[in-house]
Amino acid sequence: MTGREKHEFIKHIMNAIIAAFLLIFLAVFGWGANAFADADVPFSTVVIKATGNKVQNQIEIHARDDARSRSKMAAVDRAEPSVKLPTLAQPFGLDAVPVMTGELLTNWSRVEADIRAESEILAQCRENILRCPRAAQTFLAIVAEGRVHTGRARIGVINRAINLAIRPMSDLAQWGVEDRWTAPLATLTTGFGDCEDYAIAKYVALME
Repeated sequence: MTGREKHEFIKHIMNAIIAAFLLIFLAVFGWGANAFADADVPFSTVVIKATGNKVQNQIEIHARDDARSRSKMAAVDRAEPSVKLPTLAQPFGLDAVPVMTGELLTNWSRVEADIRAESEILAQCRENILRCPRAAQTFLAIVAEGRVHTGRARIGVINRAINLAIRPMSDLAQWGVEDRWTAPLATLTTGFGDCEDYAIAKYVALME
């Protein structure tokens, strides 16, 4: 592995860890696997940083040194008018603004539907492990390993197991598109993924 490849690998892992912790925070405070189904308006809190040169989707952090609050603004399509939205408490002393439109919300809605579909596969596997796809067996083994631990130990076990189960690869190299988010079983089937795929797999494993 070249120095550049090592640098890219470390960057993928760090992005995945940060994104997973933010997703875990939402889960701990009762958002659930279908986090946005019961909301009054169709919004999602973006906690995964978009990769590549996607200016309109990149999460920007605006910090002010005065006595006022610091805020974290998630950019949406520039064509959309700016709307003052409520902030949601987040870890690391930042506030996240709900994203109500744009590519990030579309990506999350799509992968959330895939996660629900895969949950049915996991349910079938629990009834008959012999007819369970290999990727699902791997995922359930990771979940079982995490279940015997609690607190930070559980997070550490899940984090390490997912990191070892997936090799870093860009969406362009794997799928021929610049950005594609995949649910855990799809990622484990290929064995490859980028930072969002790591984070999603860790989030679902911890929810399980």
